[in-house]
Amino acid sequence: MPAAPWPRPSLRTTGCNGCSTPGPATSSSPLFALANAGLSVDTATLSRAATSPITLGILLGLVVGKAAGVLGSTWLAARPAFGGLPLTVPWSSLAGIGMVAGIGFTVSLLIADISFDGSELEEAKIGILTGSTLAALLGWLIFRLLPRMPARVRTAGAGRVAAPLLDLAVPPDPATDHRTGPQDAGAVILWYGDYQCAHSAHAQAVVEQVRRELPDSVDVVFRHLPLADIHPHAQVAAEAAEAAAVQGRFWAMHAELYRQHTDLTRSRIHQIAASLDLDLEAFTTALDAGLHASRVARDVASADASDAVGTPTVFVNGRRYRGPMEPGPLAQTVTEALLLVAPARGTSRSPSAGDRTAEA
Repeated sequence: MPAAPWPRPSLRTTGCNGCSTPGPATSSSPLFALANAGLSVDTATLSRAATSPITLGILLGLVVGKAAGVLGSTWLAARPAFGGLPLTVPWSSLAGIGMVAGIGFTVSLLIADISFDGSELEEAKIGILTGSTLAALLGWLIFRLLPRMPARVRTAGAGRVAAPLLDLAVPPDPATDHRTGPQDAGAVILWYGDYQCAHSAHAQAVVEQVRRELPDSVDVVFRHLPLADIHPHAQVAAEAAEAAAVQGRFWAMHAELYRQHTDLTRSRIHQIAASLDLDLEAFTTALDAGLHASRVARDVASADASDAVGTPTVFVNGRRYRGPMEPGPLAQTVTEALLLVAPARGTSRSPSAGDRTAEA
């Protein structure tokens, strides 16, 4: 692959992912529909609605019918006789989705307006509002309880879930990528980092903590994404890590670079190399000649292909991780990924003998 030009194109962000600004909040059309429902509620109306077949029918349709329709149609579509289509999510999550589908405001009120008038319209509106509220509460309850459910309930049907569409354009390559962990791990955390980025330094600590908590289940892959426009020493630091990799010390150099990310001058990088007992002559020659610039550029090109424009950018089993960069949320995402692959792969795993960059 030809080396990418340096410095990188201007389409690269000029800040780290941790510095991004959230977009503006948007209003909800169901609230508009609710405010314009035109329903006058009194004791007589509620008493009449409690026994009205219109109210009860709409209530059952939204709370029971929608969930039954989603689950039932999915079950039929998954039968071999009807095509045997794969599931999109496990059954427990689908139950929550089916319940949330019962929330009906705008279109339901419009149809009620067309179909009824007078007292029947009031009964229909009460059924819609009550059914939607109940469906929302039950849906919330299902998703709230989902993490507390037994694993066999939570992952029922996971073995038949279709392979997700991946966000990662260039999958991990055992022959070229820097990785640490069992090669047959059920979860692969691949992340792009910049050695001068404070947010990447934090991500390094978070990813390492998750790997230590799940040593037999998680494989960590690191790729370079130096933001040279804002971090002037990031490129040479990335090349220094590659020079250390040639001497079998990538992960040691990687860890030290992040520990000292606030002071990565060229002289400091040479001090780190000396502390790791590297061959300084070979190390210096590699940096001066830019021998590893193309290796770094290859990682940058793979980042561009995956729309990774800032650091850190993290992928778990090929899916982009968008949660907070903290051990708990990341570990939860990794655990969910493991639960999805466990039914298909079984639970037995043996650590790999190591790879080209792993160190004792």
